[in-house]
Amino acid sequence: MPKKACAAEEGYEVFARRNSSETLHHLGRVLAGSDDLARARAWYVFDEHPWKEMWVVRSNAIVEVLAVGRGANAERIL
Repeated sequence: MPKKACAAEEGYEVFARRNSSETLHHLGRVLAGSDDLARARAWYVFDEHPWKEMWVVRSNAIVEVLAVGRGANAERIL
């Protein structure tokens, strides 16, 4: 049975790039109780390439600009 995340854990989106000329790629999401733990989990889970940069961002800090095809107001920006 999968282990449930404790109540204090938050979702973090993980982004990375292999070199400075490449755009950031969204790799996925990790759950963690702190920024430091999110860094460690992201590195452990997404270590399949020799990344030049890797970033974690709290999921609740991401502001959606456009949501095409999701609900009645999906096309609405303002």
